[in-house]
Amino acid sequence: MISFGDGLANYQELFQSGVFWSTLRITMEISVASTVMCLLLGYPFVYLITSFRESVTRRFLLVVVTTFWISLIVRVYAWMVILGRNGIVNDALVSIGLVDEPLDLLFNRVSVIIGMVHYLLPYMILALYGGMVGIDRGLTVAAQTLGASAFQAFRRVYLPQSLPAVFAGSMLVFILATGFFVVPSLLGGPGEMTLSVFMERQTFFLNWGSATSSAVLLSAVSIVLFVSMDRLVGLDKLFGAVRR
Repeated sequence: MISFGDGLANYQELFQSGVFWSTLRITMEISVASTVMCLLLGYPFVYLITSFRESVTRRFLLVVVTTFWISLIVRVYAWMVILGRNGIVNDALVSIGLVDEPLDLLFNRVSVIIGMVHYLLPYMILALYGGMVGIDRGLTVAAQTLGASAFQAFRRVYLPQSLPAVFAGSMLVFILATGFFVVPSLLGGPGEMTLSVFMERQTFFLNWGSATSSAVLLSAVSIVLFVSMDRLVGLDKLFGAVRR
């Protein structure tokens, strides 16, 4: 492998690079923020649709699945139009008087997270659904008949049963987010350079040792996280509910 062409020299050089550690920090921050946003949006949605009849729930899932048919490039350029200085958001803000001039909503961390959440949210929804569809809602009803409030029944009965799905969905989205390239590259600015963008820049300058060693480290971390998620949660059981 190219990364081990000079022994561990490439890795030593990488670990001593301030740019690498800064890029790693930015990658982790963006990945965590995207994962949290997907969870905050996905959990209430799945909680709601799993309370419907199965036929209705299937229709909602069909809508979620059809989003995979839309090209990532199309989504990114759509957000560039929406968030641009002459885009829909800025036009609306100016027209209602909230701002006097268009805001810089593009090429920053906010635009990167919006783009990543837009793409990763269906993965979170499907992972949550796989674990939450089998939870018996009758248990929360029983808790309420015994004197618990609706919130207490949710917190002490439903929520603990959904935590494996929450963990699996969060890990899945986080793993995908750490390796994202298109969204940070097109919607991010110079201050939002993630590891994938860092590797692309290194190959552009023919610094193959740094690029390949970064790729090996990112792949190793992703594999460890994925195997850990499978061991702790059991992805075959989690996603089996989606296939049924």
